[in-house]
Amino acid sequence: MESGKVGMRTTNHKILRHAPCSVGIFVDRGQTGFQQPSSQSVQNIAALFFGGSDDREAVACCKMIAAHPHIHLTLIHFQLSPSTEQTAYNNGTPHKDDELLMDMSSHDIEAEIDRAFVQDFYNRYVTPGQVGYVEKQVENGTQTAEAPRDIHDTYSLLIVGKGGRGNSPMTTGMSDWEECPELGTVGDLLASSELNTNSSVLVIQQYRHSRNELI
Repeated sequence: MESGKVGMRTTNHKILRHAPCSVGIFVDRGQTGFQQPSSQSVQNIAALFFGGSDDREAVACCKMIAAHPHIHLTLIHFQLSPSTEQTAYNNGTPHKDDELLMDMSSHDIEAEIDRAFVQDFYNRYVTPGQVGYVEKQVENGTQTAEAPRDIHDTYSLLIVGKGGRGNSPMTTGMSDWEECPELGTVGDLLASSELNTNSSVLVIQQYRHSRNELI
């Protein structure tokens, strides 16, 4: 994240583009961030879920992390406030625009996948008490950008997906001040020095299958 680290960032870009697997970028905040967990140093970790393939991959990785006896994991589920969601729907004209209709259909499918994924995770890990769970409703990107300020002293590590959320109102406008696109919109915010947080950050990108592999 420091100036002069152009070579490292270039390498990260290449790995994200070409790696034949899912990729994680770890932003280490040193002594104030994530430490090796032990009986004397229990680590509180949060996974931030907004939706999309990368966030699902990030939470899937957290299933293994949550099994560690000296780690306490909390899933923070960001959701669009009901009033904002209804307004976004009413502003559309699906009967007049076939392309918009297709976009909405794709969004609905992705949203249903997210709901099923979170419900399964909740039943398997939250209900038995292995993982904590918090729901946070936001109306726009501005509220989303403010949310980490409320939790930055609570967790030593914040885990989030790189992107894949589509045009979500929850992150609208956040890319306007993005400094490190390789971290994604939310990851860039969490890693920014302007956030004034002590938490380390882990950004996960799900493996992108090439077109040839899908044939």
